[in-house]
Amino acid sequence: DNEDNEDNEDNEVNEVNDTAERPSGLTVLWPLSSAATVSAGQVGDAPEPNELYLPDESLAEELQPEGRLSALVSSYRTAAGDSDDLRQATCIAIDPDLLETVSRMSQGYRVGEAPSPVEEPVRLRDRWTQNDSSDRSVEGTGADDAASWLADLREVVDGQCTVPLPFAGVDVDAVTALDDPWVEELAARGVETIEDVLDTDTAEGVVVPGSGYVGEETLQRLGESDRETPATVVVADDTVDTDNSDTDTSDTDNTTSTVATLPGGTRALRFPAALGAALAATGEAPTTAAYGATSSRRPLAEDSPAERMAAAVGVLDLELSAGDGNVLAVPPAEWSVDGEDAQTWLEAVTGRLEDGSARAVSFGAALGGVASEGTLRGPVADPVPVSDGEVAAGQGLVEELHNFTSIMVDNDNVALTPEIFTRPMFDDVLRSFTDNRRRVAVEADRARDASEQRRGRVRGLSDELRASVSLLPPGSVFTRTSDSSPLIVVARNGLPLPVRVSVDYESQDGVTLNTPGMQLIPAQGSVTLQMTTTFPEEVTGTDLTMFLETPDNQQISEPVTIRISSGPGSGALAVTVGVAVVFGLFAVIRTVKRRRQLANGRGSARRWSGD
Repeated sequence: DNEDNEDNEDNEVNEVNDTAERPSGLTVLWPLSSAATVSAGQVGDAPEPNELYLPDESLAEELQPEGRLSALVSSYRTAAGDSDDLRQATCIAIDPDLLETVSRMSQGYRVGEAPSPVEEPVRLRDRWTQNDSSDRSVEGTGADDAASWLADLREVVDGQCTVPLPFAGVDVDAVTALDDPWVEELAARGVETIEDVLDTDTAEGVVVPGSGYVGEETLQRLGESDRETPATVVVADDTVDTDNSDTDTSDTDNTTSTVATLPGGTRALRFPAALGAALAATGEAPTTAAYGATSSRRPLAEDSPAERMAAAVGVLDLELSAGDGNVLAVPPAEWSVDGEDAQTWLEAVTGRLEDGSARAVSFGAALGGVASEGTLRGPVADPVPVSDGEVAAGQGLVEELHNFTSIMVDNDNVALTPEIFTRPMFDDVLRSFTDNRRRVAVEADRARDASEQRRGRVRGLSDELRASVSLLPPGSVFTRTSDSSPLIVVARNGLPLPVRVSVDYESQDGVTLNTPGMQLIPAQGSVTLQMTTTFPEEVTGTDLTMFLETPDNQQISEPVTIRISSGPGSGALAVTVGVAVVFGLFAVIRTVKRRRQLANGRGSARRWSGD
């Protein structure tokens, strides 16, 4: 069967490359994505993940039989069941973040803010009277709908082309700008997720940016990857110049969706910008495409969803009527159409395939079309690009998370690793750069605010986790009687993994704290540290500030300050003993002398009485 499929795909590639007069080829992406609904500020666990927390039931509503995501799956399943051409021409584009979330929802979840992962020590007597009020969530109601939706999706993708979307709709240029290999690896795990959850193969090396374009730095990064076959980006045709396209497409009908080889070897599969913009404008949340001529933009809310869908079908007919290549239809990742609009679009596509005005071309065949040499051209005017300030905030947060991850140590006795523990926090960084809803005019400000709040929640959780690694001094004042007097402090770790730290300090010149070196604090445990201090003779007291540091000299704990005063030291003790000896000798001499005087007095008296 695989050999037959490969032969059929080769034939389709030849058909795509054949320039004889015949109907245009048609390839359709069917996107499944949703707004990132996982509650921000969660951590990972192993071997099973932590319980899932969602802030509300909005995703559960989309998974209900009448919900948006269910309508997208059921309407396509019905239409594809009646049309082999539609099934051949369509590739299901799936957001791995949505897939992971729904899979976890099907196992049960909570609605509300996730409780703190830090276990604070509780006195034994308080455990009998203290109620655990840290978790104020309620049980989610959409587990059964999530399981049903997954079952339906597995049925749909059985033998069907699938391709991963960027994780959580993250802006691919923002990922490049963050310039972090671990973040890039997390963002590119779509193939693994689809294969694991849906048990099906999926297209590899394909990037479908939600913005419809990629920048030069992203192109260079893709060209530097070590994959066997070149990566392919699916972008609007007016963001790539080719040998057979005009240099200025703002006023031309550049309708042919072709493959171009870009500098560095990355390939670009181009879709008609006019059709992409028309599809982006459909649904309950019409989106202004980042590409396309600004002269064609208008207030999208003036028309009803049905009118905007009719306009998109009209643009499809115009693209197909050109008859000079393959047309790729790419709706937005979070396509906000309802079941009726989805059915309208599918009927239009099926009708064109059946009446001979278009021929079905698989996504694999479209990818394999003959490529011309091309160069990138940025979008005409992206209405809401990711700002430098957002990137700088993300870079700082990623660096902070790496520093925090590095203080934890693997424990061979548990499956949890530092990377698994902090991975959900890195995922939240990706979610904060989503393209979903970013270019919806009435939601743009709210979407940016939500992104900032998500990063802020992650930063707050990072601070809370760091604070769980702390020093507990015996009190605010410590009095030493000698250089060997022990200063005892407790180093506590509230994390589920051991941490490796050392004690550092700040004090006035000449005062030395003799620290014990690198220490391993057990998971959710503590160690007692015994240290001594050395004072110059002229110093009788000082403020000593102590804190814990990581092996790479990064401060991890909040500083604690204690007042150290010097009591009678060894020199003072010697003087005291000497004075005591002198006074003792003086007392002995005085006593002996007095006794002699008394003895002499008695002798004189006897002599006097004898006379």
